[in-house]
Amino acid sequence: MSRISDLRNQILKAKHAYYYSGEPIMSDAEYDALEDELRKLAPDDPVLAIVGAQVPADSMLTKARHSIPMGSQSKVNSEAEFRAWYVKSEIAVLHASLKGDGASAAAYYSNGRLVQAISRGDGTVGEDITANALRFKGLPAWVGDDSGGFTGAVRFEVILTVDDWTRIDPSRSKNPRNAGAGIMGRKNGHQSDFLTIFAFDLDETREGRSVAFRTEIEKATRLAELGFSVIPHQACANADEAVAYFQNIARTRDSLPFWIDGVVMKIDDIASQTALGVTGGRPKGQMAWKFDSVGVETMLEGVVVSGGHTGGLYPTAQLHPVEIGGTTVSNASLANYDEIARLDVAIGDSVWVVKANDIIPKIIRVTHRPKTRTPIPVPTQCPFCGGDVGRRQTSGGGEGVIIECRNSECSIKSSGKIRRWIASLDILGIGDAVREAMIERFGLEDAADLYVLRNRADELAELVINAEKELTLGEKRATAILEAIDATRTLTLSRFLGSLGIDHLGKRRVELMMTAADGALDTLDAWRSGQLREPALAEKAGVPNVSGQIQDAIDAMSQVIDKLLANGVIVLPPVRDIPDSSTVALKTVCISGKLPSGKKKSDYAEPLKAVGYQLVDEVSKGLDYLVLADPGSASSKADKARRLGIEVISEERLEEIVSGADRGQALSSLPARAPQPRPENKREEPEMKSAKPAAATEGEVQRYEYVDDKSSKFWEVGIDGTSVNVRYGKIGTAGQTNTKDLGDASAASRHAEKLVAEKLKGGYQRVGGIDSTPKGAAKDKSASPPPKAAKAATPVRVPEPAKAAASSVQKAVCISGKLPSGKKKADYSKSLAAAGYQLLDDVKPGLAYLVLADPDAAGAKADKAKKLGIPIISEEELIGLCSGS
Repeated sequence: MSRISDLRNQILKAKHAYYYSGEPIMSDAEYDALEDELRKLAPDDPVLAIVGAQVPADSMLTKARHSIPMGSQSKVNSEAEFRAWYVKSEIAVLHASLKGDGASAAAYYSNGRLVQAISRGDGTVGEDITANALRFKGLPAWVGDDSGGFTGAVRFEVILTVDDWTRIDPSRSKNPRNAGAGIMGRKNGHQSDFLTIFAFDLDETREGRSVAFRTEIEKATRLAELGFSVIPHQACANADEAVAYFQNIARTRDSLPFWIDGVVMKIDDIASQTALGVTGGRPKGQMAWKFDSVGVETMLEGVVVSGGHTGGLYPTAQLHPVEIGGTTVSNASLANYDEIARLDVAIGDSVWVVKANDIIPKIIRVTHRPKTRTPIPVPTQCPFCGGDVGRRQTSGGGEGVIIECRNSECSIKSSGKIRRWIASLDILGIGDAVREAMIERFGLEDAADLYVLRNRADELAELVINAEKELTLGEKRATAILEAIDATRTLTLSRFLGSLGIDHLGKRRVELMMTAADGALDTLDAWRSGQLREPALAEKAGVPNVSGQIQDAIDAMSQVIDKLLANGVIVLPPVRDIPDSSTVALKTVCISGKLPSGKKKSDYAEPLKAVGYQLVDEVSKGLDYLVLADPGSASSKADKARRLGIEVISEERLEEIVSGADRGQALSSLPARAPQPRPENKREEPEMKSAKPAAATEGEVQRYEYVDDKSSKFWEVGIDGTSVNVRYGKIGTAGQTNTKDLGDASAASRHAEKLVAEKLKGGYQRVGGIDSTPKGAAKDKSASPPPKAAKAATPVRVPEPAKAAASSVQKAVCISGKLPSGKKKADYSKSLAAAGYQLLDDVKPGLAYLVLADPDAAGAKADKAKKLGIPIISEEELIGLCSGS
């Protein structure tokens, strides 16, 4: 790695650590020295222009979609299985690598800079962990050489090594996999710097094309060249070498620096891998040879029964606590009562317990049956309601292995269906403890009761979720839960029906049935009409054996469905019910960043689909709309969209689209959301006297600014005849220009008014106008038109020292570094307070002054002050400020 690359990495990680967590990883002097060195080596390096953290703090753990495959491999557990796979696949050379026992994730880079890191999740959608990933060992924040930066994706395993595990957990009370996964998912980033990544796959892009690597060995070599920690690996010429490698690793794995749970075998030739294809999301040219599951003998002390949302009764073994693979196991799966009979297991038996796939504890055999053993009874009544039980029917009409409660009013079914609704719609913040507390406190009978909780927001905030520790939910979490519930008030028919907890009827099954029925099941009324009992329709919909059960279940849920609709849940019709849908079937929308409503982009996927739009993840040619919280943003995606002529819109405009308002549709719009707080802005807000803010008039450019802890941006708008000119960027820079010709002067004026309204709604504040008409020229149509980009206005600054005490909004001063007089900043505290000023320790938006020994000196605080438009004064001026002179 070149010195420039090394400097970029250190600077980016230091910026992130300080701005995200407030915990600097180096002193100001050390940081300034790094920037100074980079400035000398590469004066125009883009890293020097970055202000604040490159990752928004509120992005942590939000849902994010992968752009590379994140599937898993098929597994084998014996040499015979491995050799069978080898022969069937007609393999020559193998690439064998350690299978790290950690958490899989992927990092995405653009022009050298780490843009996003996402946990594996379900292989398609994971959680954004960028803020923490920037601290991981072995994962550079900038990748490339002096000729250019790396663009592409890297897949890796996040591992807590044995040494680091011992360092942070001397008692080693848990295994490193669980400990590492917990650290990776912490919102505050605590201990993330103890995690190490080991890369094992990449997708590199050069000049817009994906690089075609010939072998897995080439990929691993390239990963090492780029500066990543690569998972240990070896090429094996044949099956015998691969078996020997596996056996050697199995013998010596306890001496490795990190835990592993097997060896990954891949066909080294990538073309051969690809030719074999994929089955069930698993590539046929790869497999994971797992070590034997760790097992131990213990005693079965009892069996408890749990209930599912469809009434199924499931036995779980209670064991004498025992250690398996670094975790204490006291419960194990017994699957069902037929499995209990097959094992011939009873209470009091000694049993052999393994962790299936090193995760789920499972009883696999009985090792000793004492005379005092007690048989495990099969339920003859529901243990939760006392109702009748029976065996669940299979799709063929026979009896299945699951025993279920037949009482439709069973309490465990109701709470289970609430749990099913929450999980299916991904309503965040309602875990098991919170849900059970809500059911008990508010008497929730079904999912419909969730949608009236906003009327009891104060009670929700006071909800006790842990009586022993006297923990309450709190206002912040309560608000987040209510917003998450509100985000599910508009649902497609498949999400609505598929989330009710009806047996045989998930979301995917609803979609398949609707498609097969060719319009006969396109409305909620059609599903409730009873027609699923008609053999012809049942056959056509693809459910001839279970259609009656589905219809009976829908009928049984009739009261809950009516209640959901009455409480404000809206069910959208499918796309084909919308007139002229063909004209918009190929339209696409990209949503980027956090939205003002707090909704996630996934919340809009189904509503957009219902009105003929597809939600995509990238800005590319042909995209119809890019949605941003701030349509005037200067982000990379916004810049790219404008270059491609793509319209950048607000969330308000997005809601018009999903409601059909932009196409004259009669669909119901999304429900009104609760008012959201504006981003903190220390400027005085102008009084809004009309619904339509005045836009710039001919020859005038209006300027708006937005300043908070993370950014300082300006936005300017002016009208040039029939065109609207917009300039935007960071305060203190020239910014960028965008011009739109509306073809009509009045249309241009209306468009400018709309843009201004969106800015004010997003927290921008008007700071003045710039008359772009040349001096002496009349402001009329005959005058020379203003330039496309007006000259930037001077950023608003606080008054000079003599007037500051009377007019400064914040009346706050920050003193940094050693002063010429030798005084400490604490020595000025009383005199500043007497003059009406507060002494702060950091540079923040709204600060009146930053005091330095040399106001012209460069440094992190000075740079931040300049970006925020904060005056920098000397100690002499500070003395004048204190005296009021």
